[in-house]
Amino acid sequence: MSHLKIGGVVDALIAEFPDVSVSKIRFLESRGLVEPHRAPSGYRKFALADVDRLLAALKTRALEHKDTVCIGRSHAIHAEPTTFGVKLAGHYAEFVRNRARLVAAREEVATCAISGAVGTFANIDPRVEEHVAAKMGLTPEPVSTQVIPRDRHAMFFATLGVIASSVERLATEIRHLQRTEVREVEEFFSAGQKGSSAMPHKRNPVLTENLTGLARLVRAAVTPALENVALMPHVAWLTPETFGRSIDIAVRNSRCLIDGGDFQHRVA
Repeated sequence: MSHLKIGGVVDALIAEFPDVSVSKIRFLESRGLVEPHRAPSGYRKFALADVDRLLAALKTRALEHKDTVCIGRSHAIHAEPTTFGVKLAGHYAEFVRNRARLVAAREEVATCAISGAVGTFANIDPRVEEHVAAKMGLTPEPVSTQVIPRDRHAMFFATLGVIASSVERLATEIRHLQRTEVREVEEFFSAGQKGSSAMPHKRNPVLTENLTGLARLVRAAVTPALENVALMPHVAWLTPETFGRSIDIAVRNSRCLIDGGDFQHRVA
């Protein structure tokens, strides 16, 4: 049976459950909800069955509040009653779709090209490309030039943009519900934590504000990725490389978005 390290479990779940973290998995382990095998060195090794159990544990939050009545809103105005569980279920379903999108996007972008200066294999055997691709867990690019076709990268970033928008939608919902005059839901607030150095009584939605800003940074990389496709009229072109540098920054921002998604909900 193949096993995953604890970081691999986080990577497998993060698209569907953006608030998952290493510390939360360890907490679930301490409560007996997941039971990883241990390597001789002590490292945790999670099987797929553990991931399934963790998925079930994360779904519990929405089910917990399926009967927690709250007001539904349209145009930000009171509409009809709903439950907090229904709200969470909507976000859960959205991230299920996002997970499927991310799996497809990762598969599409995971190609390998070692086909020479213009993709004709003039100075290298195609078997070299096949060998390297197999070793790296990639698929040989069917038709490449000097580079892998940039539409693959554009699709990957478009998917990240959609996921970032879903993250911001959830964060905005929490921020709205935490406002003083609403106060239906709030972020986790630890003992001794201050919301403001000048006004320590405040309980600011710091984490969801950060998520909102990071989501916008990720979406800002989508247009450069699309431009990178259009600006590739020949085998290589300097203009796309400028966009490539901004995309590299966006990759790091995307990682920050995932790492920063550790927030909790509490019904007031």
